Amino acid sequence: MDGLSTTTACNSDIQAEATENYEIWSFQDDSGNELYTISKSKEYSKNFTVGPIPITVTASATGNLGIRGDVTLDTTNTVAIVVGPYLELTGYAEGGVGAFGISAGIGIELLILEIDLPFTANLQVLPSYPLAIFTETPLIIKTMDGKVYVYAKTWWDKYTYTIVKWDGYKWEFALIDPVFMYWAEPNQFINISSSGTGSITTLDIAISSLDYNWQNGYDAFSALWAGDFNFDAGTYAFEAEADDYLEVTMDTDSDDSYDTTLFGLNDSKVIDHAGDNDGTLKNGPTWLTGDALSNAGTPGSISFDGNNDYVKVAHSDDFEISNTITVEAWINADSLEDYVATVSFLQDNSNTESGYGLRYNDGKMCFFLTTNDMGSNDWNDNPGASINTGEWVHIAGTYDGSTIRFYKNGVQTEYEDQTGDIDWSPSPTDLCIGMHKDDNTEWPFDGKVDEVRIWNTVRTQTDIADNMNTQLTGNEAGLVAYYRFDSPDAGVTFDMDIAEDDTLGLSVDYENVSGNADISLSWSKLNSFTVSYYNSTDLSGDAVWTTTEDKIDHDWGGLAVLTMKTLSPLIAFQHAGKGLLNLTKLPAAKTTVLSSPVMTARWNSMWMAT
Repeated sequence: MDGLSTTTACNSDIQAEATENYEIWSFQDDSGNELYTISKSKEYSKNFTVGPIPITVTASATGNLGIRGDVTLDTTNTVAIVVGPYLELTGYAEGGVGAFGISAGIGIELLILEIDLPFTANLQVLPSYPLAIFTETPLIIKTMDGKVYVYAKTWWDKYTYTIVKWDGYKWEFALIDPVFMYWAEPNQFINISSSGTGSITTLDIAISSLDYNWQNGYDAFSALWAGDFNFDAGTYAFEAEADDYLEVTMDTDSDDSYDTTLFGLNDSKVIDHAGDNDGTLKNGPTWLTGDALSNAGTPGSISFDGNNDYVKVAHSDDFEISNTITVEAWINADSLEDYVATVSFLQDNSNTESGYGLRYNDGKMCFFLTTNDMGSNDWNDNPGASINTGEWVHIAGTYDGSTIRFYKNGVQTEYEDQTGDIDWSPSPTDLCIGMHKDDNTEWPFDGKVDEVRIWNTVRTQTDIADNMNTQLTGNEAGLVAYYRFDSPDAGVTFDMDIAEDDTLGLSVDYENVSGNADISLSWSKLNSFTVSYYNSTDLSGDAVWTTTEDKIDHDWGGLAVLTMKTLSPLIAFQHAGKGLLNLTKLPAAKTTVLSSPVMTARWNSMWMAT
């Protein structure tokens, strides 16, 4: 087995370090022969003469079946185990001339077929955490490796010289996806990564935040960080940036309410935050750093030029919903014409209609939906609403098996009585965002789209109105697909409430397409205050004590007066001439302004002025 290459990561670069392997155990003997193999050979030889010249032709085939592998240890405390069954069939043919035990000739050696199923496991023990394991099980098939050589035989030995050698065909299939397992100290990430320019396994990074700029210019590589972190109850602000693909997920064994994809960034991919149906950008839609949600922390939406660009999401049975459905989106149209769609999973070819979508028709945006009780073109009567160009508007369509409804900005505009299951004959090809596209027509949308949500439940008007301005976590009941269009250029911020003290798992999946790699991830608890008390009014000397509080709600012994003194970015309160109590808002995003320099001792009532 080849030795592992290890790297050490820091904020500036990654440099490869050489490793030395020590063999612990091998399936081969000292001569390199496999110990646990059954081998069968068959040889055919024919001697004849051409005139006075004796000629010998030999052909042989050998089959091997067994288990092979080895166990090694390198200088990074990594134990590498490779073991698995294999089947091999080889053959050779030779033709030569000679007499009296001495001959010379030419031969060909060929690998007819080799099948390997090696189980690979890398285990590393480090001081920062007990154990980390990477495993994979590929199926490897090879054939037609070979060489042509000349040889000379004597009574005592055989000598060969290779004239030409070639590699045949090789196929490798991942029977089981690579698995990363670790047992780490809380509040640390561990790092395992691989590169298109060779294997990079870095297990000796144990950190509480990620902030790297790799300058090596790899052609492509991916990285996965994972760790368990102790979170106190409260609201946390997460921030992430990346130049290519980045996805951050949260997971916990104790409460699946936090199992969600926190972020998804990709300059060529649209992340599905509710499932596995990611989308691909087609013909160059434009990422935007502004979004439709006025109170959302995550910037980002996507713009379509109305020519031929759209987002393609491959067909999934998840989208073929029976009779309870809600489809939502924020849209901002630059222009409108009949049949353009913001969301479409449909087929509409003359009398052949199926599926659903949010589509413009006859002067209004409608909920296109067909059922098996509807006749041809009955969808023309589906409810909708007129919309203006140049402004963000929220649109939604629902169907509960008896009524189709349309909502504009959280208010129902029209409804239509209808029955039957949603018609899926014929089944649409793909889900498209930014275009009505079926198997023979395309009607591209000209404008911006954000916050596309598909549910297999019926959202009420209250549900829609209460949540249309709020970014979802992705694990809401009934949410089938959720596209937030977080801009990879702007990065991501995301607030998350954690109801009680808990240990949550965070995983960061990164993929670098080319060039240097940039990634950062951090989080902080909101509404926290650093509180320091000083004996001196000029803040000289060390603080008497310092603590961090979630909120300011103390009653300081019934003392009546505190005097405010502004020391930007600190806010200092002088307590009856006995020193200063200084509070720093974390993160320092606001400036506190009080209407009076005098306030009562119970602070929580006055802090509402911030």
